[in-house]
Amino acid sequence: MRPRSSTRRGFALIALLSAAWLGAGAQPGLGQEATPAAGTPVAASTAAPPVVEPATTNVVTLAGWYANDPSGEFLNILPLSVAGDRVASADPNGDSIGRADLPLPETGLPRFTIGDSSFDGYLRFEGDVPERWTWLDDTEGFRPATLVIQVQGISGPYQGYFGTATLVSRDDLAGGVIILALRPPEPAAVEGAAVEEAPVEEAPVEEAPVEEAPVEEDPAA
Repeated sequence: MRPRSSTRRGFALIALLSAAWLGAGAQPGLGQEATPAAGTPVAASTAAPPVVEPATTNVVTLAGWYANDPSGEFLNILPLSVAGDRVASADPNGDSIGRADLPLPETGLPRFTIGDSSFDGYLRFEGDVPERWTWLDDTEGFRPATLVIQVQGISGPYQGYFGTATLVSRDDLAGGVIILALRPPEPAAVEGAAVEEAPVEEAPVEEAPVEEAPVEEDPAA
């Protein structure tokens, strides 16, 4: 039996409505924001990073590179160089700027000489130790390690300064970075007691002469 023409028209109408409905579904609804396509680049922020101002201090910092002298008796201190990749090393074109004796034979305490200044380690109290090591994993002798020594300026431009000398040891006999952080001497303390003024001597007051009243003679005498 051949299908009726009305049936064919019904199928055609259904297909037409379906196509219209699918096409409408692809459109964003009222008030709906279109979702950006995946992978759309987002504009990077052009705002400059905040500038952090360094805190002010009167502590002076001296930095250098230390290396074992071939004699093995002291450490040479050389100018410090920091490459673009932030790796520190000795300046290949720099001459020695000082030395470190750890310790001096005559005192048993360390001494550092940098330029025209000399610094001695000192003991803070009886039984104190001049050298304090921090070893990797708290295993003595295991490096990298840090040595901290309390020092005082004994001559040169930094005479009277107090602070610490820190040596960062990369490996045994391999040298490393040395930093001295020094605080200037405190100004002379002002005496709390007020200056006593010298007593003012009062001039002696001269007494006026007392005039005696004249004695009247008795006329009957």
